[in-house]
Amino acid sequence: MKERSIIFGGPMVRAILEGRKTQTRRVIKPQPLCEEQPTLCDDGVWRGHYRHLVYTNGGQDTDVDVGVDEFGPCPYGRPGDLLWVRETWGHYPASLDEEENVLYKATCENPPSWPALRGDITEYVVWHPSIFMPKKYARLWLRITNVRVERVQDISIKDVFNEGIQISVNNGKPLLRLTGNKNNPSPTDYLQEDYTSDDFIRAHFASLWDSLNAKRGHYWKSNPWAWCISFERIDHA
Repeated sequence: MKERSIIFGGPMVRAILEGRKTQTRRVIKPQPLCEEQPTLCDDGVWRGHYRHLVYTNGGQDTDVDVGVDEFGPCPYGRPGDLLWVRETWGHYPASLDEEENVLYKATCENPPSWPALRGDITEYVVWHPSIFMPKKYARLWLRITNVRVERVQDISIKDVFNEGIQISVNNGKPLLRLTGNKNNPSPTDYLQEDYTSDDFIRAHFASLWDSLNAKRGHYWKSNPWAWCISFERIDHA
């Protein structure tokens, strides 16, 4: 069993705390060449076949050659391994070494002030990026229960909700954001004129996906390969 870290933003941290999120998808880097579903081999490496053209006779004839592409082992681990969550955290400047005074932005949007050691100056919490969070401050530990590989657009409706997605409703009717941008896309950006309820639910995940991954070139429409990691929250001493 190995322990690794994984980063989650505030909304997804809250989803885990509330028991709504039991799955995450992460882009496979680099993107493999294969077009068909890969398989997990005995050595822990995912492999899939791909086809490419071989030109012969001055380019007059073509043959299809089949190659094998490696996805590598999942960098987040395998079933049974543990993940500790890095999230935006903070401390009061006068109490950096006191673990009980560590705060987590996902559940503390408006932290109280804390008196400084000198004079009547009041210090406020200093927030630190999740990437710099020490392991000793982790409050969320996850045990991996399953790992698989799939195209991001192949997500099932059940897994959309396993990802922690919530859809706002008014009097039982779903609400759509009518405007969006590349950093905060709207589900309407992913819907055709005629769409089903499943299309609507999947569109909410698509907008979340692009808000996190489009800036890195992994758009929903490009349908990248992703690690699909299922987990359960555990207590960790």
